[in-house]
Amino acid sequence: MLTDKQRELFSEILDINWGVDHAINEKSFDIAFQLTADLEKKQAELRESMGDEKYNDFMNKGKKMFS
Repeated sequence: MLTDKQRELFSEILDINWGVDHAINEKSFDIAFQLTADLEKKQAELRESMGDEKYNDFMNKGKKMFS
């Protein structure tokens, strides 16, 4: 179960990831590069908040759910 802060971070990660995909599709690579840096920061925050094991488990479950 995620805390409110973790849910907020995950929501931001999803939004930024969408922005990266959109920027790449629009060939706006400078924007995609900046968003990727933002994405990595948010992912690191979430990983630190959850701990490595819980973070990896959460992400793996999400990948399985959406694949």
